[in-house]
Amino acid sequence: MRIAVISDIHSNSQALYRVLEDIGQNGVDGTISLGDTIGYGDDPCGVLQLLKNNNILSTLGNHELALLNSRYRERFRGGARAAIEHHLSLIPRNDLDSMATWPFFLVESGGRFVHGLPPDSVMGYLSRTPEHQLAGIMALLPQTVSFVGHTHLLGGVVLEDRMVTRFSLGKKILFLDKACRYIINAGSVGQSRDWDGRAKYIIWDVLSGTVEPRYVTLV
Repeated sequence: MRIAVISDIHSNSQALYRVLEDIGQNGVDGTISLGDTIGYGDDPCGVLQLLKNNNILSTLGNHELALLNSRYRERFRGGARAAIEHHLSLIPRNDLDSMATWPFFLVESGGRFVHGLPPDSVMGYLSRTPEHQLAGIMALLPQTVSFVGHTHLLGGVVLEDRMVTRFSLGKKILFLDKACRYIINAGSVGQSRDWDGRAKYIIWDVLSGTVEPRYVTLV
């Protein structure tokens, strides 16, 4: 079983289309989105249609939560707030109703999928959470690996012998040690924030226990 994990598309249908092409060329059995499918970009409806056409499961992101919850939307400022309000006028009612059913997390094939931080936070940041707090979270997780988004940055943390170590994901395949616990950030499809304009996602091979970062050129 090979699962593509995508995140933070942010209404960039062109980037998602190119990523889905790459996924299709890599023998993937299914795809899971970690949320923030909308926000910022100019084509939320196109993104939602691509997700539906490709039977892609998605968890709730903080931008979906802002779209659906007016009280949470008040926390947004500037362009992020303006985009949410504009997208609210574009997205059909049936798509909003469908989005409202998206879960805060998914557990599939022995892995956990959540937008922000395990076990179920759409707002927590992996990069901002202290190591001692991460150690406590990870020690309680029954899954060896959890996948998150939200920061738009490929990377992760590993818990080994009660010690948390942060690591970056370059282009090499990561081999998961079953004796450890991992939280891995899948990067961003639609809004790069790492000075590399390519779309990023990861492929998790469940049987071989590997995580492969993928970089997709958009131009």
